[in-house]
Amino acid sequence: YVKKCGRGYLLKRCILTAFVVLYVSYISLTKLAIDMFYCVDVYDGITLETVGHTSLYWADDTTVKCFEGKHRIVMYTVAVPLLVFAFFFPILLASILIYARRNGKLQSARVIETLGLFSRGFEEKYVFWDSIILLRKAAVATIVVFSYSLGGNLQGLIAVSVLMISLFVQATFCPFNKDFENLNQLESVSLLINSFTFLIGVVLNDPNMDSSAVKALLIFLVFVCNLGLTLLLFLLSFRAKIEQIRFNLLVYGIQCDRENAVYICCMYVLMTVW
Repeated sequence: YVKKCGRGYLLKRCILTAFVVLYVSYISLTKLAIDMFYCVDVYDGITLETVGHTSLYWADDTTVKCFEGKHRIVMYTVAVPLLVFAFFFPILLASILIYARRNGKLQSARVIETLGLFSRGFEEKYVFWDSIILLRKAAVATIVVFSYSLGGNLQGLIAVSVLMISLFVQATFCPFNKDFENLNQLESVSLLINSFTFLIGVVLNDPNMDSSAVKALLIFLVFVCNLGLTLLLFLLSFRAKIEQIRFNLLVYGIQCDRENAVYICCMYVLMTVW
């Protein structure tokens, strides 16, 4: 098979696979690296004189002292390289796409077959937008961990600030191209609901909030908003799948360009069974 397709094809498939794996695992790896720096104060005094003494211990395993011994080894061999990856991977991805755009190679077969997955949904001048989304997610994950000492309210407000800036940038530039035009509104709604969720968390965490009725109402609003967003995503995915099935049926000569979703599903089941 390699001889038939050529080494060039195999190389492009390997590059695509590598970038997809790194893209999918980006947030998990970033959060893993950040969690390794997540330390908490633990009382470790053993006498009456040292009963109030505290030291930093790793939050995931409070038997491990932070920045000493095993934790230092893991931090330098795993956490730091992962953080370097978290910072440079989006920049590398954006740099390659911008370089290809400047040289008029964005629509070349090599770029489309390797990195087209990350650029085809955006306007040509915003081919790097996926990298911005990755960095935004990494920023929110960093805030959740490194702002722990500031308290829940400040954590939430910083996260809301990042999300609102992202919402402003998204609404201003509308980076998705005309074929995916609805994704501009969907991304904006998603950022708005995320900001609202964090903001409600700040309100509920405030010590002055002592009304059970208001708390229940706010929790209900957050639940409704997130459920609505989930249902909207499901509906859009369902519509996209229906259009894919419709196209497949048209390829097989079944005229269904104006039929509804129920008809499309029935014809697809019948064709599959047949």
